[in-house]
Amino acid sequence: MPKRSVPRYCLHRPSGQARVRIDGKDHYLGLYGSPKSKAEYGKLIAGWQAKTNEAPKNLLIRDLAYLYLEHCGRHYRKNGAPTTELQPIRDALKRLLRLYVDERVADFQPRMLKQVRQAMIEEGLARSTINGGIGRIRRMFKWGVGEDLVPASVLVGLQAVRDLERGRSDAREPDPVRPVPIERVDAIKPYVSRPVWGLIQFQLTTGARPGEALIARGCDINVSGHVWEFTPMTHKTEHHGKERVIFIGPRGKEVVRQFLSTDLHRYLFCPHDAITDLVARAYRRGARIRGDVGDRYTLHSYAAAIRRGCELAFGMPDELRNINKALTKVSAAKKQVTRERLLRAASEWRRENCWSANQLRHTFATQARRQFGIEAARVTLGHASAVTSEIYAERDFEAARKVVAQIG
Repeated sequence: MPKRSVPRYCLHRPSGQARVRIDGKDHYLGLYGSPKSKAEYGKLIAGWQAKTNEAPKNLLIRDLAYLYLEHCGRHYRKNGAPTTELQPIRDALKRLLRLYVDERVADFQPRMLKQVRQAMIEEGLARSTINGGIGRIRRMFKWGVGEDLVPASVLVGLQAVRDLERGRSDAREPDPVRPVPIERVDAIKPYVSRPVWGLIQFQLTTGARPGEALIARGCDINVSGHVWEFTPMTHKTEHHGKERVIFIGPRGKEVVRQFLSTDLHRYLFCPHDAITDLVARAYRRGARIRGDVGDRYTLHSYAAAIRRGCELAFGMPDELRNINKALTKVSAAKKQVTRERLLRAASEWRRENCWSANQLRHTFATQARRQFGIEAARVTLGHASAVTSEIYAERDFEAARKVVAQIG
């Protein structure tokens, strides 16, 4: 029996909607190119594939990407919410589709994967980021083999492409994550909102991961002891069966008290407070604040707030802060070249002058290790050894309490 081709994701020009024809019936998916339409396409094709044991022929890279993203949307979830792994997968697949959107899956060869990798190098990405992206592309093809969408020979060829090694490629080496000096933290205080500054101080006094600090709520904090205990509703290693308790010492308690409210299920560091403060300052000037904000900051918005504060505090040149405005003074012929030059310059400036939320955790770890040793720092940060975590769990918690009681 001849192999069946996968129904194509198409544009219905009269309506502007995406359309797929399955077994002679048209299915309209929503606005063409929208994430919702692509997700709906993935669901329909998954159902179509489940009804037949025949492997498809002429499957294109973009079709495989749609199907894989639909699978990832279901797989990479924790407590009903998407995990942070989804965005790196999308970024890697975007770079693949940029070069090989209409290539047949069966024709994809190792040299093509190397070409995607070379494009990442020319983009200026760090070596570890490139290796991670290429690994995610390989995992898509591996998933496709398991779903009878990809010939196994294609995956064998891609697995032969080795990761870039330190000092043996043209890729930029990743910058090490270092502790951020306290004076550089204090420098951005005038340029960030009160909740963002609270988040920064919460991390500095507890060693919490950025994602853990963002979801802190009053109902998750046990305030009965001398050292408070914050148990995040979700955390990085919970799917490994690990327990995570973040201890809050005297300085940390001062931070938390500023944001506690009668609604214990409200996130402590809420963007609504930043909007309220902004309205209060601008009220007499007749300012109107528009736009909806979420109940809590995301990793992206938190990182953007810190980056913006660094740009203002450390004097980022105006043409790098507002590239689009700078391009209005450039002729059309030179606009693209100028944009790329400014983007590279802005990226380099940020690498040298900006710090990230994760560096705050390193600052706490450095102080804890200096005063109490590596073991106390390890348990306070929630790092567990597979060999000793069960044996020393109780002792670890007591050591952590002692650390934050003195430096928190």
